[in-house]
Amino acid sequence: WRAFDTDLPRWLALARARVRAWGFNTAGASSLPPEVLQLPVIPDLELGRTARFHWVDPFDPATAERMRTAARGLVAPYRGSPYRIGYFSDNEAGWWNGALFGFFVQQPATNHTKQRLVALLRAHYGGDWRRFARDFVPPAGAASWDDLLRASGTPTRLRPGGEGIQVVRRWTGVVAEHYYRLTAEALHAADPEALFFGDRLPIYYDPFAVRAMTPWVDAVATNYNVDSPDGWIARYYFDGLRRLTGGKPVLVSEWFFAADENRTGNRNNGHLMTVPTQRERARGAAAAARWFARQPTLVGLHWFQYYDHPKGGRSDGEDYDFGLVDVDDRPYEELLGALGAANTQLAAIHAEAPGPCRSAPAAAMTIPRAAIVPRDRSLAEWPKERSVVPGLEAGPGEVPFGDL
Repeated sequence: WRAFDTDLPRWLALARARVRAWGFNTAGASSLPPEVLQLPVIPDLELGRTARFHWVDPFDPATAERMRTAARGLVAPYRGSPYRIGYFSDNEAGWWNGALFGFFVQQPATNHTKQRLVALLRAHYGGDWRRFARDFVPPAGAASWDDLLRASGTPTRLRPGGEGIQVVRRWTGVVAEHYYRLTAEALHAADPEALFFGDRLPIYYDPFAVRAMTPWVDAVATNYNVDSPDGWIARYYFDGLRRLTGGKPVLVSEWFFAADENRTGNRNNGHLMTVPTQRERARGAAAAARWFARQPTLVGLHWFQYYDHPKGGRSDGEDYDFGLVDVDDRPYEELLGALGAANTQLAAIHAEAPGPCRSAPAAAMTIPRAAIVPRDRSLAEWPKERSVVPGLEAGPGEVPFGDL
């Protein structure tokens, strides 16, 4: 703001008037403090990272007290504010089942989480080491549960053809449940009136982690990458969350559209949703907002972000035209005309949203026809909503996840 005004309150008044005129009514996770913005907000506390829950020793008995102490300090600027709705505990903590298993199985025997993992493996296989060894390749020289506990720095790998992935997934649920329980208890003790929105899931979610989350959160927060340049949203993504959580409310805590044509000079240097022109960006973003509103369990969506990444990218190299305004504080008028109009319609669209989708029987599947233009190297014309494969049956512990 200092680049555009010498007076912060004056600049804030302009920014507030802008976003309200564009149909926005809350601020997102990494915004300025609510008392400064004077907008309802859900801050991201980074509680798990601050309290060293992740990738250290989550089952260390001292972890719970660290979480409580950190929560008290992190909520202090917000507690009692009429603007704070609740909290995100972390951003994209990630529940990568292979990584969680592989990391903790290599820890030393003194690590409480390693002890918990070996106990889970022992119970899962009824204490039978030979059954375990049919599903996993133990570290060299390990021939018993005690050997596995003592082995550190050496991987334990899934054996091809085995069923070890089942216990790897169980382990994900165990660690995730511990995280969400400790986090919920710490936040409710620190600020009993605030809602808990979880940890802003990355796309895509782990079903075992989502089930573990369900008893502890008031709503599920998920970041979401739009699936298609025309703004189409994969409804089965949200239907899966509904099935896994029993219908918990869902907040899209981050979504975006970028264009190669932009005034900042952003290079859009990755895989995130990018279209060639601002006109396509405006059309796609407005369509996506309306698609989001049609999801029956969705309670809101947060655009990322107010301004473009700086020219040349931010510190980690990400360099995208994500802004409602460019780096010179000039609004992208075409985007805001389309997206602002859509924002004013979202509540009405949501009120008319159909109930949860039901898969059609497999016998009803037909391949829809579309007037594809092969010269544009795109399948944007493909009728995606009619192309979802129907009648899918998921395996035990899973939910159907559609495909095109």
